[in-house]
Amino acid sequence: MPINFESSKTYAGAGAILLAIGVIIPVMGIIGIILLLIGLRGLANYYQDSEILKNTFYGFLFGILGAILFTVMTFTYIPALVFAVINKIIANPMQGAIEFVSQILINLIAIIAMMFVLFFLESIFFKKTFDALASKTEVKIFSTIGFLLLIGSVLIIVVVGFLILLIAWLVIAVTIFSLKASKEKTKISSF
Repeated sequence: MPINFESSKTYAGAGAILLAIGVIIPVMGIIGIILLLIGLRGLANYYQDSEILKNTFYGFLFGILGAILFTVMTFTYIPALVFAVINKIIANPMQGAIEFVSQILINLIAIIAMMFVLFFLESIFFKKTFDALASKTEVKIFSTIGFLLLIGSVLIIVVVGFLILLIAWLVIAVTIFSLKASKEKTKISSF
């Protein structure tokens, strides 16, 4: 069942807000990206633009993989690694401490690198989505926000990227909520 323009805006806007929260609480980001996908799918149908849907889907795919990776690693793998290495420290303090530091650093670098790649790919596809929305809606801020997502995903490495992503998703939410139905679409649907 197709959803209407207003429902699509609501889903996409709520999804963007949850993605902003997801910068801090990754589980919320997973819910947010699902709502964003549903909402942008409706907007893609409304504007009859398959590129919006295609790029949204790929952005969704990479974003969900990144969020799942982060959540799983944070709550399962890293604690298990810490407990295993603590046991080694207890058995042999000097060797265990060196192993602890090296294991944690190696694993953190690997996790951060994987997340960086996934979130960078996500931002590339969402930039394409928001460029297409800017073209269809004539709301040029969508292009600027897409660029902010790209910059934020690159700067995640130096932590300031999280703040940029938070701001970008909040501005996206406000911009989506302020979209107006186009007059041509309204006239067509009123027949």
